[in-house]
Amino acid sequence: MAKTIGSTVYTQHHLELAGRGGDRQGALKTIRELASRGNVAAQQALQLCASGIITPGAVAGTTDPQAMFESWKLDYMNAYSGSQPVSLLSGLAKRYDGASKKSHLPIPPSGMGPLETMVDGEPQGGQKAQGYDVPFEHETKSPRGLIVNRSDMASDRVGMVAANVIAHGNDAAMIPDFRVADSLALAETTQLSFDRVLAFSTQHIQNPANPAIGPKYSNKFNEKLDVPGLVKIVNAMAGYRNESGLTIMGRKRQYGIIVPADLEGDLSYLLDRDRDALGATNWAHIFDFVGIVLPTLTDPKKFYVCVLNGPVAPVYFSVHIPWMPIFKGPGSDYYDFRRQFFFGGTEDNIALVADWRMIALSKIPSRARPPHPA
Repeated sequence: MAKTIGSTVYTQHHLELAGRGGDRQGALKTIRELASRGNVAAQQALQLCASGIITPGAVAGTTDPQAMFESWKLDYMNAYSGSQPVSLLSGLAKRYDGASKKSHLPIPPSGMGPLETMVDGEPQGGQKAQGYDVPFEHETKSPRGLIVNRSDMASDRVGMVAANVIAHGNDAAMIPDFRVADSLALAETTQLSFDRVLAFSTQHIQNPANPAIGPKYSNKFNEKLDVPGLVKIVNAMAGYRNESGLTIMGRKRQYGIIVPADLEGDLSYLLDRDRDALGATNWAHIFDFVGIVLPTLTDPKKFYVCVLNGPVAPVYFSVHIPWMPIFKGPGSDYYDFRRQFFFGGTEDNIALVADWRMIALSKIPSRARPPHPA
């Protein structure tokens, strides 16, 4: 046996280590010694060990399921911990810890009413505490799990499975971005704001406690992603009034412009700090705009303008049960019966637009077609 140099030696080591709990470090020492003498098969085995794909007792064509599973699980968690959701980093959404499956988001009033003249000797007037709430229910969400078959385990020499595992871990970490994109779509179709009107609407109410007070407001527009369009949207948002008839914010607003990846070039051009076509200060500096590219948005004709320093976050992202990874490999009933690996997980969360005054939607109008030549 000592004179036999080749895959037979390493296959035997592999079977002993995987089946009867052999000395892995001893096997690694033996392979290193053979590799130092110029043995090609031993050198190949060392490369596979260094990649984390297989154990020291294996060569090309043989696999150690436990080692592969642990390596891919590490890839998954590294991808999950290394990804940064755009929606949370930019301030578009704020994360909260949800206390129960069903809950409600309280929205306090931003004003209590006009000033009154007080008369000496008379009891001061008063009113009950007021406010509003947006009901919601946490949902269990997850990217679809990843299944790895035995044939994948045995043949993954170009990193295809590893790439899938990493992509799945990245998707799991980006759940806030997926959920925020969903909430923006639902805010236009089904989800109500605190005034019991669709979150994106042209019929918002100034004082839900007394709908007859004040005009109707709109946070839904059909403006282009250009200077005139944005100025019109910003002017409208600055004009939103609270229950007392005063503006919502007393300090300078910081605005965010949220676009899908399709409009990233338009946004970059719009906010270019070096571009000064008219010889004046770039208008983007005056309005303190922040560009936010949210890759999970899918409609190339819609963008959003939000207030990043307002009293309420533009999007509320509540997590009831944080991300729980689900890994099924050697030692699990799943693997024993199916001979497959499984990578996945779940999280109970919800995202919603609760305060319509903090965010506006604009759908870019379609370009008019030129008249058809006669």
